[in-house]
Amino acid sequence: MNLRGVVGLDLSLRSTAACFLPHDWSPAEPRRGVRFDTFGSEVARGDHERQAARLVEVSVGVVDFVMGCSGPKFPAVAIEQYSFARSAKSGVMLGELGGAVKAELWRRVGVAAYPMATSRARIYLLGKLPRGKGTQGPAVQAAAARLGLEFPTSDPVDAWVVANAMRAELGMPGCTLAG
Repeated sequence: MNLRGVVGLDLSLRSTAACFLPHDWSPAEPRRGVRFDTFGSEVARGDHERQAARLVEVSVGVVDFVMGCSGPKFPAVAIEQYSFARSAKSGVMLGELGGAVKAELWRRVGVAAYPMATSRARIYLLGKLPRGKGTQGPAVQAAAARLGLEFPTSDPVDAWVVANAMRAELGMPGCTLAG
């Protein structure tokens, strides 16, 4: 496989995160070569112009990040599947964001993003998911911290988990705490 590495994306209307793991990244040195960034901001409901501008801002920011991680080949890109738990309206807006990011990735870079189920990515890292509402996110953050990975918020942690699992899907080594 001649990939430059893997980018994981955690799409969010307030703070989309991207995390790059280079091709030669090693679970033995989990901090080496990791790069991440966040894109987006809070926009008031009904501010349709700013909401449209945010779609462009995030999708262009993500593609610029992916292009900044390129070499002879672009990295594989995985997007955490959407969470529609809040409301139908935010679900529609999140779907619009995903479509904008996927279209911009394809238009500018020629890369199709792979969907990654959140549970599959977390199971790869943790081995077994903790039960109970609100327990999985903290478990993932604690696992990243044990590996020496420090992120300012949970969004880049989620993007890292997606990138880590995508490496496994591609037959590359990744971090797993499974027994």
